[in-house]
Amino acid sequence: MANKANFKLFGNTISRRDVKKVLGIEHFDEIVRDDLLLVNSLNRAMLPSELAGRSNFVRQSRHVLEKLLSQA
Repeated sequence: MANKANFKLFGNTISRRDVKKVLGIEHFDEIVRDDLLLVNSLNRAMLPSELAGRSNFVRQSRHVLEKLLSQA
């Protein structure tokens, strides 16, 4: 698990290929961080899925969780 925010170094973004090369793994999933959704859910003491069940963050998180649970 890695925390990758929108990071630019000299105008270039960190690509999936760079992540594969540095970490040495072939398959990984990305979850795009949605700060506004996370702040709103914390302030309201609700899960992000209760506030915005169709958001990319929730869909990607659900996909990764299902994948992890199927491997267990």
